[in-house]
Amino acid sequence: MENLNWFTNQLSSFENEIWYANQHSRRLQDFRDKLRVKWADNASKELNKRYFNPHEQDLSKMLSQYKAERLNLIEMQSHASAAYEMSEKFLKIP
Repeated sequence: MENLNWFTNQLSSFENEIWYANQHSRRLQDFRDKLRVKWADNASKELNKRYFNPHEQDLSKMLSQYKAERLNLIEMQSHASAAYEMSEKFLKIP
């Protein structure tokens, strides 16, 4: 049963990480949107092209992977729980 608590802790940790990453991403994008109006020269376009746009794409991929990992963890928890229940039933067989 202790191992099943591990899954719950990991899920909670993943959900926190996803939430924080989303918050940071949203704040960065809001900041970039505010700057776009004031900062629209060639240098800013180059910085966006080289650094900020790839960062936004990488973050999107990372969040997708976090969500996929979370789903895998939920599935593993379900399988572990089923295995635990089967072992409990097996141990009760005379």
